[in-house]
Amino acid sequence: AAREESKSWVRGWQVNFETKNQSICSFGVPQPSLMRENAYCRNRGGIGGNNSYSKNIAGSNLQACADYVKSTPGCGYWFSLGSDGWCDCVPDSEPSCTETSYNGYNVYKLQESSYMNFSGVN
Repeated sequence: AAREESKSWVRGWQVNFETKNQSICSFGVPQPSLMRENAYCRNRGGIGGNNSYSKNIAGSNLQACADYVKSTPGCGYWFSLGSDGWCDCVPDSEPSCTETSYNGYNVYKLQESSYMNFSGVN
């Protein structure tokens, strides 16, 4: 018999259908998209770890920063990540990122993906 699992995200959703522990379909996972290089969000909710909207991510890991933004209540879809590791999100009360040029930082937006991956189907 097929086993169904679901996993909720703060924004978006993911559903996996599995048969014999092989994933056959997944969709709806928000992924970071580069919106502008060498800039940060001036309207970010925190700076330098002064509150929950800002965290230092070891190695400036984009996926780790995106995961942090997705899991932090109050964070919106927009965030910036610096080469120094600072990951700062724009509050969800703001409609978008107010970009300001700054070397070593990039602006990203979490965007809903819409894909279906049928693999491992017998």
